[in-house]
This record gives sequence, C-alpha cells and structure tokens, in this order.
Amino acid sequence: EEMLSRKNKGIKQESPRLFFIQLGPQAKQQSFLLLEQFRKARLSVASSLSKDSIKNQLKHAAQLGVSHSIILGQKEAIDNTVIVRDMDTGMQEIVPQEKLLDYLKKKKKNK
Repeated sequence: EEMLSRKNKGIKQESPRLFFIQLGPQAKQQSFLLLEQFRKARLSVASSLSKDSIKNQLKHAAQLGVSHSIILGQKEAIDNTVIVRDMDTGMQEIVPQEKLLDYLKKKKKNK
C-alpha cells in the first residue's frame, strides 16, 4: 500500500539489493537490530518476517532480483554470525554480525 502511494506521488522506490532471511524466534529478534543498522547505513534491504521456509524466502529473494541474501538462523543467532549468499553463484560465506556492514560495503564496491 505504501509503495503504491509513493509511486502515485512520484517518489522513486529503490529496488532492494539485499534480502534478509530469518529463521526461528531468536533469529527474528536479532534481525530487528541488524535491519536497523542497514537502515542507518542506507542499505536497501527487503525482508520477510513471516514463518516461511528458507526455500520460499530464497525464492522470494530471487523474484526480487537481489544480489545477496543474508540468512540468520538459530545457530547463527547463537554464534553472532550470518550467512551471506550470492544469489547468482549460490556461494555462501559465514560473516560475523559485527563485520557485516563492512563486508557488504566491500561487496558493493567490487560490483
């Protein structure tokens, strides 16, 4: 609804570059903190706070055409890490949460 009103007002809606996937209650809670960091860093991130499976969330990310998905599951929430998945190659890297913004900024420069 908000996107429609923005289109009608001529406000350009930037397509997200990243898709944030969270799995499980602890991961969901941590995801809010990370999403706030992305917002402050002006990174365009889409997310689904539903209880969809990882498969469905990755499918949604592919439909949006994002370059990377950030996956935060229960294990990652405990370890304070995330999995960054390149949506073109399927390659995945484990990144500490405190280094995620720097990691993503480097990825953006390399593209």
